Amino acid sequence: MILKCLTLLALCFVAGMPNAAQATSPTFNVTPIHPVSQTDTSLGYYDIRLASGQSEVLELELMNGLDQERTFVIYANAAFTNMNGVIDYTPDHQEYDETLVLSFNDVVEKDSQEITIAANATEIVSVAIEMPSQSFDGIILGGITVEEAAMEETEDAANVFSYTIAVVISQNDQVTVADMALKGVYLDQRNRRTVIVADLQNPVPMILNDIHVQASVFKDGAAQPLFYTEKSEMRMAPHSILPFGIGTDDQHLQAGTYRVELAVTANEEDEWHFEGSFEVSQEQARQFNDSAVDLADPPANYMWIAIVAVICCFVLSLALILTRRKK
Repeated sequence: MILKCLTLLALCFVAGMPNAAQATSPTFNVTPIHPVSQTDTSLGYYDIRLASGQSEVLELELMNGLDQERTFVIYANAAFTNMNGVIDYTPDHQEYDETLVLSFNDVVEKDSQEITIAANATEIVSVAIEMPSQSFDGIILGGITVEEAAMEETEDAANVFSYTIAVVISQNDQVTVADMALKGVYLDQRNRRTVIVADLQNPVPMILNDIHVQASVFKDGAAQPLFYTEKSEMRMAPHSILPFGIGTDDQHLQAGTYRVELAVTANEEDEWHFEGSFEVSQEQARQFNDSAVDLADPPANYMWIAIVAVICCFVLSLALILTRRKK
């Protein structure tokens, strides 16, 4: 029951919410029409219970609020977790986790469709779902996104609103045990800043909520961490990867072996500890440092400075001795 409530709370952040970059106000509206299979009609998204082999049609009421005819595109897409720890339904996402055997895209009839709506008119859009013959525990999570098609390739594309309505499909109330794994650690750059990425995997068919990560990066053999990142209030979609980024504080990256330690909590009661390592070659360090922006001044190599100073003092002393002998 606790996990069910946490799942519903997480979905409230995306259900029926408009998304836009630098836009003023939406000029269309999308409202879900709950089918008979809906488990709770008070929700602003679809939470449906379907048996193996059962079909369902999800309907959305789409209202065009402008005094002109417009064409809209409707996408159906499986949920994934983006690098910010947010459940996402972006239509062009292509890389899904290997544990995602049955996705939302596998059960929807069409991944995308278009509809033209007259000025100030309302139409009903249908999204057909057909469940496979095999049964499953947990949930299938996806989203239906609606956006205007006419402005996709214009300079105003960044101002186009999109509505996303989440879809949760289940077959039973079987309790799913939370799990997490560390799939790998590697270097990357985000906004031209070097980050160390730890791929955290949610391998089970449930949403992980209230995720808190503490990550430390050590040079191999060192006791004190070079870098530390802590972040909370994240979520993960079922069967997905969270590419958790650990900042390098705009420092120059040095070649060598590094160790990463992570402490992760979720769902207010689950806890995991992971350790991984990665190698940075001289060439990798050079490439990442050359392409990164706003790097701090490289640390002085005091050992070489000391060696050069000793050599200079020796040469100077030898020169003085030889000069005195000649006199």
